[in-house]
Amino acid sequence: MRFGIGILVVFAFALIVASIAHAEAAKKTRDECMQLASQRGFNGGGDRTQAAAKRKFVVDCMQGKQS
Repeated sequence: MRFGIGILVVFAFALIVASIAHAEAAKKTRDECMQLASQRGFNGGGDRTQAAAKRKFVVDCMQGKQS
């Protein structure tokens, strides 16, 4: 019985580590996303709507929703 629980704990730990590693690899850094936003034409100048659009793009990029 103890052996089965030990295997279950090790398996659960391995799943958690693998999912965290995958999530981190898929996300980009803020600097990468800011550069990508600038390349895509988001300058975030004096206009509030432009700044908000760039901010949203960067957040989406960091969450893996933009590429």
